[in-house]
Amino acid sequence: MASKNRDKEVWFVPKRANVHQMIALLHGIIKRNYDGTTWNTSKQDTLNLELKNLGATKSGNKIAPQGMRTLLASVHYLGFVYLDNTTTPTTLRVTKAGYVFYATHKEELKTMDKLTKGLTIDCSESILSQMSKLQITNPIILPHCENVYVFPFRVTLHMLKRLNYLDMEEIAMFVFRTRDMSEIEYKISEIVNFRNLDFEYRAKLVDQYKKTDIGNLTLKKAPSAGYFMAFCMGTGIFTRSEITTNARNKVGTISIKDNSNEWVNALLEFHKDTKVFDFEDDLILWINYFGNPERPFPPTLLTISNGIENELYIEILDNQDNIIDTTILNANDKCTTPVFENELYVINIYNITDGTLIFSKKFTAIKFQKIKIDTQLISKSAIGGSKEFFLSYSTLETEQLIEEILEHSASKNFSEKMHVKLRLLATKLGIDKTKDKSLRGAQYEYLFYLLLSQLKRRKIIDEVIWNGKLGTYNLPSQAPGGKTGTPDIIFIVNDVRYVLELTTIKGKSMQFQAEGSSVPDHIKLYQEKYPNVTVKGIFCAPLIHDRVHAVINSILIQEKIPLISIADEELLDVLNSNTKEELIEKLESKFL
Repeated sequence: MASKNRDKEVWFVPKRANVHQMIALLHGIIKRNYDGTTWNTSKQDTLNLELKNLGATKSGNKIAPQGMRTLLASVHYLGFVYLDNTTTPTTLRVTKAGYVFYATHKEELKTMDKLTKGLTIDCSESILSQMSKLQITNPIILPHCENVYVFPFRVTLHMLKRLNYLDMEEIAMFVFRTRDMSEIEYKISEIVNFRNLDFEYRAKLVDQYKKTDIGNLTLKKAPSAGYFMAFCMGTGIFTRSEITTNARNKVGTISIKDNSNEWVNALLEFHKDTKVFDFEDDLILWINYFGNPERPFPPTLLTISNGIENELYIEILDNQDNIIDTTILNANDKCTTPVFENELYVINIYNITDGTLIFSKKFTAIKFQKIKIDTQLISKSAIGGSKEFFLSYSTLETEQLIEEILEHSASKNFSEKMHVKLRLLATKLGIDKTKDKSLRGAQYEYLFYLLLSQLKRRKIIDEVIWNGKLGTYNLPSQAPGGKTGTPDIIFIVNDVRYVLELTTIKGKSMQFQAEGSSVPDHIKLYQEKYPNVTVKGIFCAPLIHDRVHAVINSILIQEKIPLISIADEELLDVLNSNTKEELIEKLESKFL
């Protein structure tokens, strides 16, 4: 386990790398049908007993619980099993790579008294395959490692091709510090310089490194550099030896076997254009790549761009008709989804207005593929159904936006236009947001933001900032609320910053409860953040209650911040101005 405070921009390696024990552990998991079951300490102890019965421990007895945890970490690290934290409680799962690894060696797994040289399985083509694909950083080791984007085994092979060998000190001090594939040549130069140091100075440098937290972890106490060398040895293409660095010290080395050079050259050539993929915390995507022996490359991003004025519902399916991604794509916007090269996919595009399929196409994924949706594509591919399409909110004209805001404000939940989209989500995905109060408030903010954005484009206002955002399925989410939250919207006209706070709540008591303290807090905090600018507050709702206004205003008067409370229909009349001068005149008249 990595120290919580250690430097994370260095390779992470679990501290157990015994191939025979990995196979024995998989044997126990598969024999006892633990694949797909809840993982707990009781099962860990049972598997420990399986190891003892097979003689797959150095002593022939059970190993310490910490040893079992590191053994599980090693098969986790190599993608043979994974702990699925997308379930509650966590589920233990064996991957396709794990089943291949076990099937290859299960007949070799003999019962013995203890791990015995000559009878132990020391290497495997499955280890070689997984090490060749391993990427750091990945979701499994994300708690221990970050901002590192390399294929560590391929980095090591590149260096060995140039340096002939790597010793444990070089691996710990330089190789483990390679954070990007572009740094390989630089790290090689560092190692060459290190080798040219005289023995005494090299020893001093190593001793100083061992005194650091990361040096203690990688080179001194159960050194992770040694375990990485053991993982490399498990591939079967390396040989170990020692070099003398000074009169007192011998250091272990690894080098490529002579009969493996051709294979190494072919691997590096095969992957010369393979790019590291940022999996972030997407465990399932990582397992879909790393846990599948048939996928040599990480995913690539498919870009879909919508070149028309309408929102579209899009599905991407794999060759088993499983939906791997869905989205609602805004007009003139684009999205990306990970796909695997040379595999067959289907893109389906639906008309949001009536849910009809208007385009479907099979395609084989290639690197950085792009699909553009245009009017010609849609018109040629429409399959029956309505000829009307869901016009994106971002493309509505001023009058249309005003009408939409007022319909939304007057409705119990959403306007009919918004209901169309939400009904599609309920039909296609079973996601029912038709009564989502938070979404109702977010949509209100979003519509006002779009209207103000139009005023900015027409140079009637100078700037508009919405602290909410568009998220999944092109649905808005509100600006962060609460006493320490941020204002909903800020718009700037000349040197005045108007803080616009919005609510769809109509009832007096509920409006007071929800907005009575948060609205003045947001406006005050904004003024404190920008003390040298003129700030004015606007509280807008479908209905304004004198009591709510009085409470909010009494707080802001103490801060000398002007405030108006205004019904949305009245505010929309103010915003529906043709010039900046007209807007200022209308707006400022409300503050008198």
